[in-house]
Amino acid sequence: MTLRSFGTWFLALTVSTLLVAHVRPAHAAPGMEVAISDEDAMVTGKAGDTALAYSAAQALNATRMRILVEWARVSDADSPTPSANPDWDWGPIDRAIDTAAAYGMRTQLALAGPAPAYASGTGRVSIPVWNPDPAHYADFARAAAQHFQGRVDRYSIWNEPNYPAWLEPQSRSPQMYRALYQAGYDAIKSVDPSAQVLIGETVPYGGRVVIKTRVKDKHGKKARTVSKGKRLGLATAPLKWLRAVACVNKRYKRKKGCAPLEADGYAHHPYDLIFGAAATSPMSKSFPGPDNAPIQTLGRLRTALDKLARAHALSTPSGKPLDIYLTESGYFVSGKRKLAPAKRAAFLPQQFQVAATHPRVREMLQYNVFVPPTGFTTGLFTLDGQPLPEYHTLLAWTRRAARTRLIKRNTGPIVLPPAPPTAP
Repeated sequence: MTLRSFGTWFLALTVSTLLVAHVRPAHAAPGMEVAISDEDAMVTGKAGDTALAYSAAQALNATRMRILVEWARVSDADSPTPSANPDWDWGPIDRAIDTAAAYGMRTQLALAGPAPAYASGTGRVSIPVWNPDPAHYADFARAAAQHFQGRVDRYSIWNEPNYPAWLEPQSRSPQMYRALYQAGYDAIKSVDPSAQVLIGETVPYGGRVVIKTRVKDKHGKKARTVSKGKRLGLATAPLKWLRAVACVNKRYKRKKGCAPLEADGYAHHPYDLIFGAAATSPMSKSFPGPDNAPIQTLGRLRTALDKLARAHALSTPSGKPLDIYLTESGYFVSGKRKLAPAKRAAFLPQQFQVAATHPRVREMLQYNVFVPPTGFTTGLFTLDGQPLPEYHTLLAWTRRAARTRLIKRNTGPIVLPPAPPTAP
């Protein structure tokens, strides 16, 4: 069976019954944004066909492109002291922003580590990222907001701060992140008050959980429940981490000595990767650990944000609970966490359906257009441009979702002011 015939067959079997409601639910956020991210294809041009990446994103009705901006890659990375005239290399990002606009997409930037040597707790550019300096981060965020004002209207602060590779020591990451966030938020708003600033960008699960399973005796008759502890990776569970950032206890009561935080939304990565081939449907509404919030239990995150707003610990500037922006997700095509093609084809559009019908979810992002040979092997196309089954099913879903106004429609080119000149 060819890939195209597989897609046609699979759509006939599943799309009409599983993926898109013909009537938009009353509680759904009107017009969720579909978003895409693939720096290697869409920013640096290092992997995959750049034109195909943008045209595929437009075909999926993507209206947003996200770029992860690594601080050390756009400044004087190896300098032991900050420069009076930092070498901000915004050129590749400017070109990507212009290309995205030509294909009907606005751009948002995640301002992340690693830190340059002068702002790193290790005195060098390193992964994991150790104890980055908030004051220097504010300089970075301010420089970005100044350069991209009028061209970028949404920023997020850092990337996956509840995961040790992005912020160490993890035991102190909530306190370090709070300082980074406040510095970045204030810097961006001082330059561009109208820009959105998102908090979070969290990994969806972590910590130790108890998993219960039913097993039969050696005769295959009587069944009993067996409880087994399992550590879900290296991250701190996101809701536990969020409570620490917001300075509340388990009951969401504010602790003394912490001022309320403001944000324009909460960024989160609702991946379900930990169980690999045994991953369950995004519609299952079940996942171990009360402080974990992958796509199956996204409601836990919304409930936490509601409680934080009521506690006056974290809210919008007007005091409302934060909306949710799902800024990375996808399924592995290869490696130990890979999922079978049929499951990927079913689960990916189901993820978008869950997001689009969930209260206050404003954005859902597919991470990677092209599947890289190693690392995070999520994607929709092979590197030589062959579409995978999940591209066909997601394409069908987005077309129907746009017709029913469940998602925003890509309406074509966007006019942006020209990029400001950069130093040679």
